[in-house]
Amino acid sequence: TRRGCRNSPLATTGDNTMKFITVSISALFLTALYANAAEQEYNLRPYQGRITNLLNRAPDNFIGLMAYEQNYLMETISNRNYNDTTDMKRDEVKFQISVALPIWREILGKNSVLAGSYTQRSWFQITNFKQSSPFRETNYNPRLFLGWATQYSLPFGWTVQDLETGYDHESNGRDNSNNKSRSWNRLYARTSAIKGNWIVEFKPWWRIPESKKDDDNPDIKKYRGYFDLSVGYRENRHQVKVKGHYHPRHNKGGVEVSYSYALTNHISFYTQYYGGYGESLLDYNRNTHRIGLGISLNNVF
Repeated sequence: TRRGCRNSPLATTGDNTMKFITVSISALFLTALYANAAEQEYNLRPYQGRITNLLNRAPDNFIGLMAYEQNYLMETISNRNYNDTTDMKRDEVKFQISVALPIWREILGKNSVLAGSYTQRSWFQITNFKQSSPFRETNYNPRLFLGWATQYSLPFGWTVQDLETGYDHESNGRDNSNNKSRSWNRLYARTSAIKGNWIVEFKPWWRIPESKKDDDNPDIKKYRGYFDLSVGYRENRHQVKVKGHYHPRHNKGGVEVSYSYALTNHISFYTQYYGGYGESLLDYNRNTHRIGLGISLNNVF
C-alpha cells in the first residue's frame, strides 16, 4: 500500500512541490544575504528604451551584443501533467536569453537604427534523470527591425520612448514526425511610453499567411490574439510588470506577471507567474499555470 501511494500522481505532485518550496526558500535566503552585501552597488536609473540602448555607442565605437528583452533563469512548477504522453515532470527550469545587435545606426536619421535580435526561451527538465534531463521545449525568436528613439509628448504627461517595426519569426525547431513542430511569421510594430515610474508597451502584429500544407498551428491566433500589451511600475529596487494577450471573439488569452528586486545594477531577484494559453509554441492551445523563482540579469523592460 505504501508503495502504491508513493507512486501515485498525488505523491508525485507533492514531491515536486516540496522540491520547489525548498529551492524557493534557499533562493530567498541567498537573496537576502546578497542584497545586504550589495546595498551600496545599486543606483536607480530612469527607464531607457531599447532603441536608445542600441543607439548608445561604447567609447571605442565597438558594435556588440546588447540586452533586448528580459534575461532570466528560474526554477518553476506548473499544473501541467506531461506524464500522460512524454513522462515529463511538473518542475523544470525556465530561462530566457535575449540579445540585440545594431547593424546600421542612423540609417534613417540620427535617432534611428537597423538592428537584429535573438530571443530564446527554454523549459529544461533538469530533475528528470529518468529521461536524461531533456529540454522539453525551446522557442527560437529572431527579428529584424527598424527602430527610432523618440521623445513625443502625449496627453496626461506621457512620453513616447520607442517606435519599432519589423519582421518576427518564431519556431520550436522540431520536425513534424510527432506533430510537435510549431512556427509562425509576423510583421509587427512596437511602441513604449513612460510617465514617471510607469511604462506601457504595445506590440500589435499581423501573421504572414501560410499554406494549409505547411501550417503547423493554423489556429494559433485564436489563443495568441493580435497583440501583446505590457504595463510596468518601478519604485526604487522594486519592479512589477504585467504582460498579456487576448482574443475577445474566442475568449482566449494569457497573462504573465513578474516581480523583480534589484540586487545590483545588473542582477535582480526575479519571480514570475504565467496563467492561460500561449506560454510556449508547443502548448499554445493548452491552459497552463506556472510559477517560478530565480534571478534576472538586466533591468530591460
